[in-house]
Amino acid sequence: MNCDRLTQVHAYHDGELPAEQRAALEAHMRACAECSELLGELQNVSRMLAAAPILEMSPEVRARLEQSWWASRDRGVLRVA
Repeated sequence: MNCDRLTQVHAYHDGELPAEQRAALEAHMRACAECSELLGELQNVSRMLAAAPILEMSPEVRARLEQSWWASRDRGVLRVA
């Protein structure tokens, strides 16, 4: 990717680009296939994530996850000490 506005495309997609920059970027994307393609890919990923089912975790899995989180946190404290 060669365009220097790719970071702006990400901010645009996330709704974080100020209004005056939005208009300029929209005009740029009409002429820049690279930025338009990136925006399309970001939008597709967002749609897929929104449509993905959210699975429930069993209490056993939650307990194992919590235990591993605490264990990894304790290892970090021991490493610092």
